[in-house]
Amino acid sequence: MRNKINGLLAIVVVMAGIHSAAAGEVSHISSIRLQMKLSLAERDFQALQSLTQKKEPPDEFADEFAPKGKLKSPRKAFLLSLLLPGAGQFYNESRTKAKIFVGSEASLWIGFLALRTVGSWKKSDYRNYALEHAGINPDGKDDKFYERLTFYDDRDQYNQFTRLFNGPAAPVYPENDYWNWEWDSGNSRGEYRDLRNQSKNAYRRSLYLLGLAGLNRVISAVDAFRGAKKFNRLKAFEQEQIGLHPGVSLFGSNRKVSLTVTKNFF
Repeated sequence: MRNKINGLLAIVVVMAGIHSAAAGEVSHISSIRLQMKLSLAERDFQALQSLTQKKEPPDEFADEFAPKGKLKSPRKAFLLSLLLPGAGQFYNESRTKAKIFVGSEASLWIGFLALRTVGSWKKSDYRNYALEHAGINPDGKDDKFYERLTFYDDRDQYNQFTRLFNGPAAPVYPENDYWNWEWDSGNSRGEYRDLRNQSKNAYRRSLYLLGLAGLNRVISAVDAFRGAKKFNRLKAFEQEQIGLHPGVSLFGSNRKVSLTVTKNFF
């Protein structure tokens, strides 16, 4: 760019000299006056050259002002972070935010898996406890069966209360060993209830973390979308171009040398 500007300025000086010479021949101006005009033109050239040198950064900062890459797509950044939190930030070259979102996502999923594992352990514990202290047959039993063990001391008690509140035709457990249970004490039933509640709480909290993981994805996606737009604004500012347009007026009473400065954004 510097070479182009210097070339334009050289043309300006030459044209100014020609104009001065022509004026000297027509008006029969002395050589001293011609030398003065050439001196003024040279001074204008040096001033313009100094101006262009100020606009161009030093060589040691060339990399800082050079373009650093293509513009980012806000839509792509949004989708990347929606699939994997932090991916959009990494795409936007925001490494710190990417690490934060990736770390949050990993922590939430680790917590989710840990709580599911604890819930599964507690589930095995309360079922084994019921087998030992209530004498159940665990084969083919659903969660409703284990829930009823929490509130009734034995199968007959459950059948009696069911018929009392729901009528004689209410479905009850058959009176055989497959559906039979009987707690050895009230304390054992209380301990069973605590184990079951611990399992349920662990599963419930894992769902909370699952919801937070979804929220983390939404927040990351929105942040990545905005980050891509911000990146593009900064890139446009870095890629702004300054143009110098010299002008020479050789005719008429208003004879002058002009320079127009324009700034174009990417």
